Amino acid sequence: MVQANGYLPEELTKKLMKMAQFRNIIVHDYARLDAEIIWGILKRDLGDLKHFMLTIKKLLGIS
Repeated sequence: MVQANGYLPEELTKKLMKMAQFRNIIVHDYARLDAEIIWGILKRDLGDLKHFMLTIKKLLGIS
């Protein structure tokens, strides 16, 4: 909904959707997860979460 209204860039929305899908894997198949892979994902994608946070702060008028 946020992206559909033009508040989030489409590319960021796609990345956030992939993160939500990965969250479902973590919740439902956590016994088979590899800590090294998870750590790599966190390091690689942390910038996307920061981008999301800054975008929301801007929308809310928070500096």
